[in-house]
Amino acid sequence: MKNIMFLLILCGQAAWAADNFATTRQEFVQALQEKPKTRSFQPDRGVAGIVQDQRLSVNVLIHFDYNSATIKSGSEKFLKEIASALQNELKESVFVIAGHTDSDGSENYNIVLSQKRANSIKNFLLKQGANYKQIRTESFGKSKPIADNNTETGKAKNRRVEFIRIGRLD
Repeated sequence: MKNIMFLLILCGQAAWAADNFATTRQEFVQALQEKPKTRSFQPDRGVAGIVQDQRLSVNVLIHFDYNSATIKSGSEKFLKEIASALQNELKESVFVIAGHTDSDGSENYNIVLSQKRANSIKNFLLKQGANYKQIRTESFGKSKPIADNNTETGKAKNRRVEFIRIGRLD
C-alpha cells in the first residue's frame, strides 16, 4: 500500500481516491482538465483570493531535502512530465502551485519553507519550458492539513505541493 494520498477538488467538493497523490502525467492531466467554473485570471484579485475560489486541484508528492527547498533527484522525472503537460494538454490553463507543510516548527518557519518549495518547483518547471504566465505560487505552511499531524504517515501526507487550476490564459 502506498503511503501517499490523492486529493481532487471539483467545484469545492473533495473527492478522495484510494490512498494516492497524482503520480503520473495522465493522473495529473485528468485531474486538471475538467472545466472549472471560474473567470479568466484577473491579477487584481490576487492569488490568495483566487485560491479561496479553487475549482480543480491535485496534490503531488515532490521530495525535498530535509528542511530545504532543494528538489530531490527522484522527483525530477515527474516534474519534467508535469512541465510537458503544461506545454501541451494544459497550455491554456493558469495554475497556483501551493506549498504545504506538516505541523512541526513555527507557523512563520513553515510559511517561508512552503513558499520556497513552491518557488523551487515553479523555477524547475520554467527551466523545462513551461510558460511563466501559467504559474503563480502561494504558501499555506501548516494551515491546511489533509491528514493527522500526530502520526508520521499523516505528516508525510501534509508535506505536499498542490496544483490548483484557477483559469485560462487570455
